[in-house]
Amino acid sequence: MRFMKYILLVLVLFSSASVFGQQHNFYADAGLVFSGQGGPVFSATYNYRPVKHIGLGLGVQGCKFRPTYTTDIVFMPTVFGEFRVNIRPEKKNQFFTFIDFGMNFYKHSDLLYSNSEGIYEYKGDNGFYFGLGLGYFRPITERGWGPYASIRIISNAFYGNAYYVSRPNDHTSGYLWGDLAFSVGFKF
Repeated sequence: MRFMKYILLVLVLFSSASVFGQQHNFYADAGLVFSGQGGPVFSATYNYRPVKHIGLGLGVQGCKFRPTYTTDIVFMPTVFGEFRVNIRPEKKNQFFTFIDFGMNFYKHSDLLYSNSEGIYEYKGDNGFYFGLGLGYFRPITERGWGPYASIRIISNAFYGNAYYVSRPNDHTSGYLWGDLAFSVGFKF
């Protein structure tokens, strides 16, 4: 009997959340990576808002980027999941922030990277994608469609082997390579 109360409570909360905030959105944008290591960036994201201020989504991204120290600039496709917070969703001037987690797809290079501390090699294909962004949205239709702009961090986390000059040991280390990107797009 006690178990039934919890099931009923979950059903009531789920149904009320789906009635008041259910929205399906599609975001498509294009932009540039700020540094000289990258180039254009394109992304498309499907987003579902179970409640007014929170959205969950899946997306794809493609950009010219240098994923590791030893890999040249390549076109790097990415697949990610997204958590989005909509700020002031009922107003004309809206803001949003988002965090993305996913996977970058690229082939590794057999080249070595060295600096004053040691020599590094990266043998793994693909890397972990992390994105964090902030944006502005202005709806122009009654359905909530309109242009937006965002600035975000795009990154690649990867593992490599390090052979240090000052220490006789070699070990595997994690590295993070990232940059800022500015994009403009349209929300459908």
